[in-house]
Amino acid sequence: MVKDISCFTLTPVRAAAQWSLYRSISRGLLPFLGMMLMGGCHPRDEQANGTLHLLMQTGFEEPSGWVSQMKPLLTTEKAHSGKYSLRVDEKHPSAVIYQKALGALCAHRPRQFRLSAWVWVPGLSNEVALQVSVYNPGNTQPVLNEPLYTTDARIFGKWYHVSQEYNLPNNTTSQSQFVISVIGEETTAPVYVDDLQLKERW
Repeated sequence: MVKDISCFTLTPVRAAAQWSLYRSISRGLLPFLGMMLMGGCHPRDEQANGTLHLLMQTGFEEPSGWVSQMKPLLTTEKAHSGKYSLRVDEKHPSAVIYQKALGALCAHRPRQFRLSAWVWVPGLSNEVALQVSVYNPGNTQPVLNEPLYTTDARIFGKWYHVSQEYNLPNNTTSQSQFVISVIGEETTAPVYVDDLQLKERW
């Protein structure tokens, strides 16, 4: 189980507010950011984009290392594999589910992370995001705060795979906290998440 940290307290309400603001801004800037990324790739991208290494994976059968806020979301109603998955609904719309210091997560400083999961979404109006955030020691504002949306693929009523890569800011340290949250403030029906996987690229 991940220990609580003293440098900040990340609540679902704060995470949801940050996600709502980011969501409206990021989608408006998406075409512009795509043009920027096409013209400014990392030098190591020329080397087959580096190598992906597995950091953690879980089907929530043995949620070691996951924070206590995740427990109310565990369900056996649906599962992509095994018995358990996370259920995000109106009663439990958001939670911090994973938190770890970068130095404990990886042996060296990666340049990118890739988060992936299997999700089951009933419809377009039931949007849930897997939010990746990084907090430097002593700061309550994240240096990285980006969502992985579960409705962008427009696939509903069955399990499907989603993934996204995140560039790690240069100003992080081994004590920076890596946080994964689920945020579903707008969902009106249950959304299920299973088989999370986190990889690093260096």
